Amino acid sequence: MTLFNPDTFLNDTFNGKLSTEVELIPPGEYNAVLMEIKPNFTTSGFALLNLTWQVADNERPANGASPLVRQTIWLDLDEGGGLNTRPGKNVALGRMRAMFGQNDASKPWQPQMMIGQRAHILVEHQPDRNDSQKIWANVTKVAAGT
Repeated sequence: MTLFNPDTFLNDTFNGKLSTEVELIPPGEYNAVLMEIKPNFTTSGFALLNLTWQVADNERPANGASPLVRQTIWLDLDEGGGLNTRPGKNVALGRMRAMFGQNDASKPWQPQMMIGQRAHILVEHQPDRNDSQKIWANVTKVAAGT
């Protein structure tokens, strides 16, 4: 249980500096668990899923970096705004479902069914599109976990 008190926070006094740089998990391969999935819609009209992976406890970096890394899956939508299931569409999501044993047309499926699934992920560092001084740790490949 946290002792944070939102009612007194704005009047509290703090000493010391705060970090201005994110400690990134080092590039490499990790075993991880899918912790969160958030759909998003870009200002230019594209739909995507933001996935948050948590690196396994025994593989967390010694540098104190967060064990959380992100992955983005772009979505193809049909004319009605639903998930496009035509051949050649949503291949990245289809591969993820297949890896988790969830890509069965005869069974109903929801994206949240992937939460809690384990996989082997590849983390790479990539510059921010809008600010090359900012670097992000992103999941660029996912394979069946061990």
